[in-house]
Amino acid sequence: MESNKIIGWVHGCNERPMMWSSKDKDIYQLMSFQNIEEECRRENYFRDLKLPLETRIRKGIALTNLHVEELESLNKYRLKCKEENNSKFRIGDYIKIHSGIDIDPNIVEAIIISEGDNYYDIFIHSGLLFHYINEKISIIIDYSFSEIIGRKIHNALRNLEKNEKRNSILNIINGKIDIARNLNQYKILKDTNFYDGFLKEGFITLDKFQREAFIDSIICSPITLIQGPPGTGKTTVLAFLCNFLASKGENILVTGFTHRSINNALKSIWESSENQEK
Repeated sequence: MESNKIIGWVHGCNERPMMWSSKDKDIYQLMSFQNIEEECRRENYFRDLKLPLETRIRKGIALTNLHVEELESLNKYRLKCKEENNSKFRIGDYIKIHSGIDIDPNIVEAIIISEGDNYYDIFIHSGLLFHYINEKISIIIDYSFSEIIGRKIHNALRNLEKNEKRNSILNIINGKIDIARNLNQYKILKDTNFYDGFLKEGFITLDKFQREAFIDSIICSPITLIQGPPGTGKTTVLAFLCNFLASKGENILVTGFTHRSINNALKSIWESSENQEK
């Protein structure tokens, strides 16, 4: 089979495109889809960046009128809002800090590491805030276009082509795999008396549908999909599932498309765990 080739941008906005190639039709299609998604995200980012500042603020994708405080840790700062904060910025978002002029040589790139009702704590990736602080210059924060996630996905797909479990993974993606259910284990996990301590309290707290989702996650192999509209308790189920597996000595990997989703999941897991001091 001839190699399928895709040309895409995976590094900085002004760098050369990188050639991806794959002899596998499924991997090629996944790469192509990811490339299109990345280009759409890029176009949306630069389109929004051209909007007037007032419009960006109204849409919640920019913020100004901030007070900068230096934190004790290196490269960490707190951006405090002097007025009501209606922005959409959340933990894990990459942001650009600038003065709003067309060519600002002091642009700072950072990531939001924590948040409160009227502040954001950030970690500086590049640049320095001293110029804005010392000169008492008003700053603006906008979203910063980051290709880190896109690069990781493409690298994972390239590695997948050489992975010994490639066929199994692609079959899952293409829906070509049978799901096995352990019915004996289902009966055990459904019994409230099977649990004790904080796990029993957590299990009782779950509603009927959340319990079914949790049990299916344990008894189904090799994969389980939990789906539901916002507010139905998917993160609650994930937290209980992780705590249950951890109580059995299992190692758990929690991942997601954004830092925000991962942080929300980890926060829920910690809040529902028995030993929060650990």
